[in-house]
Amino acid sequence: MIHKYQEIQNCDIAKVRLLVRVGSEKEKKYENGITHLLEHMNLFFAEKKPFELSVRGTTDFECTMYEITCINDYSHVVSVIDKIYSIINGELLRECDLPIVKQAVLKEIEFQMNDIYYRERNNLFNSLLPEELREKMPVGMKEVIETLSFEQIIEYQKNSYKDFAICLSSRFNLFDEEINLSNSMPKVKKYIKNKKSLYWTISAQVSKKKSVSKSIYFESIKKYDNTKENLINEFIKIYFFMLFDNMFCEKLDQKGIVATEAIVYENIIVDEMCVVVYELEILKGIDEELMEMMVMEVLRDIYSSTEIVQSIFHVAKKEFFNIMRDTTFFEKCKQKFLHGVNMFLPFDEREVCYEFNYLDICNMAEMYLSYKLSLIHI
Repeated sequence: MIHKYQEIQNCDIAKVRLLVRVGSEKEKKYENGITHLLEHMNLFFAEKKPFELSVRGTTDFECTMYEITCINDYSHVVSVIDKIYSIINGELLRECDLPIVKQAVLKEIEFQMNDIYYRERNNLFNSLLPEELREKMPVGMKEVIETLSFEQIIEYQKNSYKDFAICLSSRFNLFDEEINLSNSMPKVKKYIKNKKSLYWTISAQVSKKKSVSKSIYFESIKKYDNTKENLINEFIKIYFFMLFDNMFCEKLDQKGIVATEAIVYENIIVDEMCVVVYELEILKGIDEELMEMMVMEVLRDIYSSTEIVQSIFHVAKKEFFNIMRDTTFFEKCKQKFLHGVNMFLPFDEREVCYEFNYLDICNMAEMYLSYKLSLIHI
């Protein structure tokens, strides 16, 4: 099935994305990395001969993405759409390309094994992910990639490339179909949650600044029961982490510990599982046990709260609307296609920002308090 979304814009550059509802989570153990290898095979045409302005692809646990940018005129856009359909139909796969593509993927695997960022991320995943996903990292396994045949790749595309979304941002209305704005939710796979859900990474000290970067990883559940509930949950999460940041920085200040402004970001791993990262840089060394104790103290304080902090509520509401406003067309397409969250629809702030109370915040704090704290040293 092919879903089609389009945005009419008058910029000089047009962009087309193809989303395929297949990622490494659907792979069997003996084929780990085949989704990633297939993505590279489908894009190898651009290595042999430059095509349009840029071509790129990504593979994660649940989705494969292809993106092509071009000049925003009719002939170029139509040419890109034709190329997207060639990917969908498997018309770009060539057996003679496989050895070269394998080498590129193997180099990527080697890079991730040696790069500190990916080592840190993989350490986190090994502790966080359900066992069935730990051996299905999207990049793939070296020994598997080396043995995959062209016939296996062809068969995998035939069996797995069945659900697509084409997302077009250009001057032209090329899709006759209406964008599907229904609010139905796809069925999602339920993973058994790990017992550990609050994680630390302690990065190496930066000698010049004499600072240490600290990241706290909060595992949480994404609920996509309906679009309204999803928006409410997102607002609660923004308020919660603003409150956590405010209280945590107060405790640091009380102990004479100077920290830079924290940042919070979220990574969705698979259906219903995401990691919220709270990251800040400490300008003075700090004992790990003390940090852990302070985190738990803040969570207990939030759990004991009996009212909403209005000053933080208003800042959180402003931030929530900024995020909704700045959500890109392509992110909305991905949310709609993969998770059924319809961010194309307008919403009433009274139905989102005012349908929660301090008990919702207490419940979130209680959830994190109930998890064992694990230290990961990088």
